[in-house]
This record gives sequence, C-alpha cells and structure tokens, in this order.
Amino acid sequence: MGIEILNMDKEQLEQYIRSIGEPRFRAGQILDWVYRKFAASFDEMSNLPQSLREKLAADCVIHPLSCEDSRVSRDGTIKYLLKLPDGHCIETVRIEHPDRITLCISTQVGCPVMCTFCASGAEGLVRNLGADEIVGQVMLTARMHKKQTTNIVVMGTGEPLLNTENLIPALYCLNDPDRAGIGARHMTVSTSGIVPGIYELADVGRQWNLAVSIQSPTDEGRARYIPDPFRYPLDEIVEACRYYTEKTSRMIFFEYVLIEGENDDRKSGEALARLARKAGARINVIPYNRTVGDYSGPGQSALEDFNNLLNDRGVTATVRSSRGSDIMAACGQLRARAGR
Repeated sequence: MGIEILNMDKEQLEQYIRSIGEPRFRAGQILDWVYRKFAASFDEMSNLPQSLREKLAADCVIHPLSCEDSRVSRDGTIKYLLKLPDGHCIETVRIEHPDRITLCISTQVGCPVMCTFCASGAEGLVRNLGADEIVGQVMLTARMHKKQTTNIVVMGTGEPLLNTENLIPALYCLNDPDRAGIGARHMTVSTSGIVPGIYELADVGRQWNLAVSIQSPTDEGRARYIPDPFRYPLDEIVEACRYYTEKTSRMIFFEYVLIEGENDDRKSGEALARLARKAGARINVIPYNRTVGDYSGPGQSALEDFNNLLNDRGVTATVRSSRGSDIMAACGQLRARAGR
C-alpha cells in the first residue's frame, strides 16, 4: 500500500505535494475532494492536472475499507459490514435522527476486555485498527450517503482506550476543520474503564465526551462482568473521571446496562447514584440487548423505576433508547466478523 491520505494533516500533505514539485495549494484541493466531496479515487479530482492525479495514484491511497454487506433495521438504523485490507471485517452503525446523523465506529477487530454481557469480545482481540481504518469508516459511509456524519460515538467493536496510539490521531483528523471538521463536543469515546487511557485522553485537552461503562456500583459486582486484567478499581476510575473533567471541562457519562435480576435492584441504584455524584457524572441507563449468555433485559416499568430512583437521588439519569436491536446493531451486539 502507498501513502495513506487519511493519515496526513494539511501540513504533512503540503510537504508531500512540494516534494513532488507541485504548488502547496494542491493539498487543500485534495483535502476538499476527500473530506467534502468524499472522493474514493484520484481520478475523481477533476480540478487536478492529469499528471498529478497519476502521481497520486502511484504513490497514495485514500481509504482502505470496502463495504461487504449492510442491513437496515425497521427503525432506519443501518449496520455495515466493512472489509479491511487484510480480509478481516468490522461492523459500523449509522443512526439517523431528524437533527443529526450519528455513526458508531469500531477501534479494534474483536475486543480483549471480553465483558460477559457484550458480543464484541466473544472471540477476543484480533488486532488494533489503524487511524486510517478508524477514519475510513466515517468517510466510506459519508460517501455512500453523500452526506457527512454530524456525531461520532466510539462504541463499536473494541476497547478504544487500549488503542490510543491510533484512536487519538483519528479523533484529531475527525475534529480537524481542514479535514472532517466534526465538532469535539459531537464526539464521544466509550470505555470499560481503562484508567491509564482516561488520563492519556484527558491530557490531550480536547473537549471530546467520555462515557464509562460501569455495570455495577461495586468492585465485587464488576468482577462478574469484566474479567481481569482490564478491570480497574472503581475508586481509580472515579479519580480518573474527575481528572478528565478538570482537564477538558466536559462532564462524564456513566453507561449502565440494566440486566434483569443482576444489577437492577434498589440497592444497586442507590449505590450507583452515590458513585455518580462522587465522580460528577451523568448516567445513561441502557436496557440490556440480547447478545451472549443467559442475561435478559428488564421490562419497561422496571427500567423507568430504576431511572426515576437515580433522578430522585440527585443524579441526572436518562434512559437511552436502543436502535437497531432487530439487526443486532444495538449496544453490546456488534461483533468482528472475520473475512478470512
């Protein structure tokens, strides 16, 4: 493979353009084609000289992904099976709302954390995605719909904070006004609570949102859902969340997947409210979606009662609706499907 355009910012692209004897303004034209017009080949770049297009085609590539399959939910959610250069596949989900388009993207093929309630880690980790493969999900789906995503949630397959070396450059690219130009506050990174990664992301200082999957308000409870060695103590997670808010001025979200008969009792709710107040976090209550194991989701009444309990204890809590569950595209249902 050649030089990946999605891995270069404007200055780096200008340096390459000058190195092949072309004026630097060509870099801006190329970025416009890639990020505004969603070009997938250099032949499409009609305002570039033919000689330059041929040179670019010889030296560079635009994005490494192709769409192998897609499924459309009855609620309009679309799940894509995207193929990587090595034949492995990932799943990406597009959710359209009246006022925004949200894309749920992956950061790894598989997941090493292997939470018991989540399908993404059922077969463990295959490999990390490169920054270009993370950004490529956004650009390929934008090309398919001829419309850019407005919101990014890094909640697909993989643990993002175990791949920060590629996640952070990808977030820079998606946030960069010269490239994808998606606002920092419209981007959310979801983690199972990887404490070193939370500190690393905080020190970048961008106003990306952070969501932390809690699953239980006690360390003993979390041990039932999140195996070693990626399960950090709640006290350390709370401290890291406070640091993140201090560095970014962004409030933390706790994601709490509600499982019937497991973590949906009053005692758990009261302890979760105390933990959220300690961390200064809001809570997204997520009904369990059918994936793996013998778990089941709560009924609507139990879901609302749990959410009301949290609000009554002085915490801002919201039930997050599940989209695309009929095509296995909802929270916890995505899997890495290997092409070979």
